Amino acid sequence: LRKTRVFQLFSNCYEKIMHAPSYSKNQSGSTLMRMMVADQYIGYQSPLYDKGIRQFRTNLDETLSLLDSYHVPVFVSTLVTNEKDFKPFMDIPPDSAKVPAFNKNFNLGLGALAVQDTPVALTYLKKANDLYDRDATCNFYLGRIASANHDYARAGIFFTKARDLDGLRFRAPSEINRVIRQLSTKYPFVHLVDTQAAFESNSASHIIGNDLMLEHVHPNLKGYGIMSDAFYQAIKNNHLIGEEKQTEMSLDQLESQMPVTRMDSLSGLYRISKLKMSWPFQEITMQDSVGMPSEERRLAHDMVFGRLLWSDAIDSLYNYYLGKNDLAGAVTVMETLVLEHPQEVALYIKTAMLFGKMNDLPNACLYFKRSFAIAPSVELARYLFVIYFKLDDPPQAIPYLDYCIKNSAQAAVLVAIKSYGKEIIELKKKYIPGSPDMVISHRIASLYLKMGNKEAAEKYGRPSK
Repeated sequence: LRKTRVFQLFSNCYEKIMHAPSYSKNQSGSTLMRMMVADQYIGYQSPLYDKGIRQFRTNLDETLSLLDSYHVPVFVSTLVTNEKDFKPFMDIPPDSAKVPAFNKNFNLGLGALAVQDTPVALTYLKKANDLYDRDATCNFYLGRIASANHDYARAGIFFTKARDLDGLRFRAPSEINRVIRQLSTKYPFVHLVDTQAAFESNSASHIIGNDLMLEHVHPNLKGYGIMSDAFYQAIKNNHLIGEEKQTEMSLDQLESQMPVTRMDSLSGLYRISKLKMSWPFQEITMQDSVGMPSEERRLAHDMVFGRLLWSDAIDSLYNYYLGKNDLAGAVTVMETLVLEHPQEVALYIKTAMLFGKMNDLPNACLYFKRSFAIAPSVELARYLFVIYFKLDDPPQAIPYLDYCIKNSAQAAVLVAIKSYGKEIIELKKKYIPGSPDMVISHRIASLYLKMGNKEAAEKYGRPSK
């Protein structure tokens, strides 16, 4: 459907309606979050709470059972939430008539924390928690104190309890992950992706916080990288994909090479700050980032506040980078567009050309190969075999050379180049780098020079005349 003009027309109209000022005003994040909540106060292990857990278990069990009966491999993930750095939304207070001293001790503890008198704060908060141990915020601050004292095991217990006791159920309680883990062992075609364990192992003190999360439940870029790696490792370990050590990307590589523009990062910052100013967060100030170029900040701001569509903003950003001759910034924009429109051949070619201008031939090959896979052509095949020969990789060049021989009018010239390439492949099997015998290296260099390939020839030294 995405390839049809009618669908594209409706999709574009829908996007414009979604970004219209009247729609944005009436359908704010605050309104949508309020719409999701039928009951703002759901007590921990209350009848309604238990009903929700049972409903989740039943729905997930029936879904997994159906998919398993058809032998569909299913990868189900544990959930992650911000425990260390996110204060509970709402407390369910104790009956002041039954526990009159709780509020007094709790408020004295908060007052001591405000003046950084941690020992006194701990004394009062512990008294309050002994009187009533189901106050989410009290448990949260006890976790903060334990963490500051490097008692991370105890801190983790308090933080988890604080999350579970939060009366506003925007964060999944511990029972949800227990259900997921139990049901993942029930069916042979269901596999667990323990994203929670992956996040904890990559978190300071093994407690999930702001280092991996944007607010209460949404990961930041690093968090999403960890999540994708957890799924990848689970899929690979269950042998649904093969081992490809040469092309496999590590988590560190993913984090360093993730094509995200500074404009989009700023846009995310503005969106989260805007969200936190509304219910149920209601923070006062809007954070900004220091040192970002003004054009990127302007475009991000206009996007978030509905004055500019992302497609227009990313186009402006691309032209801005080109005007500065910032090829690295421009190529990041193109990689972002390729991810957004994975079937658009022109975007792959444009990205490859930019990498070529930067003399980054491996990445140029990567994008030319992707465009060739979608829409093969003699022109793309020529780019590919030429670059692979420049990279001294004739085995990769030969298939594209064959395509050109089969579909081009210059077959005679290309057949000669292919014969040089095949001879180089055989010579490289005997070639020993650093050997005093220069016969093979000079012959390889000579063959590359016959192709007009000086870059690869220089690797083997100029042949003697």
